[in-house]
Amino acid sequence: MDGDLTSEVLTGIVGGLRDGRADTANVEVRAAVRRLPASLPATLSAFANGPGGLVLLGLDPAAGFVPTEGFRAKRTRDALQEALTQTVRPALHAPVQVIGFEGHKVVATWVDPIPPRERPCHVRAEGRHRGSYFRDRGTSRRLTPQEVERLAAERHQPHWDEQAVPDATTDDFDPGLVEALVARQRRLRPTVFGGATPAEVLLRLRATRRDQDGVVRPTLGGLLALGAFPQEFFPRLTVDFAAYPGPDREPTLAGEERLLDAVTLAGPIPELVAQTVAAIARCSGAGGEAGPPTGPSVGSAYPPVAVREAVANALMHRDYSEESCGTAVTVDLFPDRLEVTSPGGLFGTATVRTLGTAGPFQTRNPRLCALLEDTPLPDGTMVAGRRGTGFAQILAALAASGSPAPEPHDSVAFFTLVTPHRAAARGGGSKEARRGPDRAATVVSRGTRAHSKALDKVRAALSQANGPASAAELAATTHLSRTAVVVALNRLIAAGEVAPTAPPRSPARRYRPTLYGTARQPSH
Repeated sequence: MDGDLTSEVLTGIVGGLRDGRADTANVEVRAAVRRLPASLPATLSAFANGPGGLVLLGLDPAAGFVPTEGFRAKRTRDALQEALTQTVRPALHAPVQVIGFEGHKVVATWVDPIPPRERPCHVRAEGRHRGSYFRDRGTSRRLTPQEVERLAAERHQPHWDEQAVPDATTDDFDPGLVEALVARQRRLRPTVFGGATPAEVLLRLRATRRDQDGVVRPTLGGLLALGAFPQEFFPRLTVDFAAYPGPDREPTLAGEERLLDAVTLAGPIPELVAQTVAAIARCSGAGGEAGPPTGPSVGSAYPPVAVREAVANALMHRDYSEESCGTAVTVDLFPDRLEVTSPGGLFGTATVRTLGTAGPFQTRNPRLCALLEDTPLPDGTMVAGRRGTGFAQILAALAASGSPAPEPHDSVAFFTLVTPHRAAARGGGSKEARRGPDRAATVVSRGTRAHSKALDKVRAALSQANGPASAAELAATTHLSRTAVVVALNRLIAAGEVAPTAPPRSPARRYRPTLYGTARQPSH
C-alpha cells in the first residue's frame, strides 16, 4: 500500500467488508482479543509470496467487523512486530500502525511481496516444504511441494530455452524463418554477423548448441522460434483454443452445451500467434479478418494488436521447465471476455501492479525472447517488440478501441490475462460484433443490455456520492452485484469517465468521476 493507512481509508475498507461483497483476497481481519491468531504466520507467508496484503487486528468478523471489546492495541502491536520477524523466514520488515476507528484502536500492517530471490517465505515452525503458503480467494493455501520447488527454482535465472534438444537436427528448422533471422541480424549487427555463415549466426544466438558429443542441435528456444514443427519433440507446446457459447465453462464441461469452436494450434511461435489471432477474429465477429497488426481493426471484437501481444507474451514468458512442457497455453473465448492462460506465474520482479510500467525488465526465457525480437510473423512484423513493452502495447490498443483494461491474475502455477469484450464495454455492439452463432449472439445481446444499465447506474451513483466511493459502496447504492460494478467501473475507466485512487490490488482503491465524465450523458 502506498503511504500510511489513515482512519478515512480504513473506514472505506471496513465498509466494504461489512457490505459482504468486497474482495478480501488481500485483506485478513481478526479479533485478536487475548493473543495473535494461530493462522497469522500462514497469512504472512501467503501475502509475502503473492501480491502483498493487509492484516487488520482488533475487529471481529463474526460480529460484523465491529471493534473488539477488550482489545489491547499496544500489546498487540508489539506482538505483531515480533511475529513479522520471528514466525516466518525470511523475516518481514513491515511498519505496524495503531489507528483510531469508531472510538477504538485497531492494529494494521501492510505486507509487501518479497523479492523472488528470497521466495518462498515460509512459516518457521513448519519448515519450507510444509510451511509455504499462497493467497487464494481470500484464504491462505498451503503450497504443494512442487509449487515450493518451482518458487525456489526461480531464485536464479532459468536456462531451459538454451538447452539442446536431443534427436533434433538443423533440418528441423524452417528455412524461411532462418533466412529471415540471419538477414535481419546481418543488417542490424554487421560487425558481428556481416561475414558469418547462417550456421555461425544460429550458434552465436544460441538457436543451436553442440551437445556432449559435439553434434550441433537446435536449442528449445531455437526450435520454438524457428522450427518447422516443434510439436514433433514437444507435443503439448501448443495453443489450445476454445470458444464457449455461454459465460461459464461448467455447462460445457458437464456436457449440457457444445463448444462453438475448439482446435489445438501447432507450429513455431510465429505461426501460433498468427493462427490464434485469426481464430479469435473468426469467432468474435471480425468476419475472419484479423486486420493489420499495427493498429486496431474496426470490425474486430478484440484489437488484433492486443491479441497478438497477449498470445506472444504467453508463449514467450511461460514456464518451459520439464515439469511444465506437458501443459499448453490455453485461449478461451467467451461471449463477454477473452482469457489467455500460460503455465508459470509472473517471473522475477514483475508483479500484477508493475505490469505495463517502466523499469528494469527481467524475463524467464531471455534467449527465446531475443530470437523472437528478430523472427517475423507471416505479415513481416516481428513476433516480439522491445522487451518490456508488450503489456503497455496491450493497454494502448485496448484504450484506443474503447475497451477496458485487461485483468491480470497471477498464481504460482499460472498467469491469466482476462480481456472484456469490446462491444459490451461500449454498452452496445456493431453488426460485426453480433455476427456468429445464434446462441453466442443472443448471450452477447443480453449481456450488452445489462452492461448498459449497469454503466448508467454506476455513473449516477458516482455523480451523487460525497467523494470517492469503493466498489462495495457502489454495489450497495446501485443494488448491483459487485462483479457487475467492477466490470462497469473498468469500462468507465477505459472511457476516461472514472479515475481510480489506488492500484488495482490495494484495499484502499476507490473511484471518482473525472471532469470528462461529468460531461457525458448516460448511454441507452
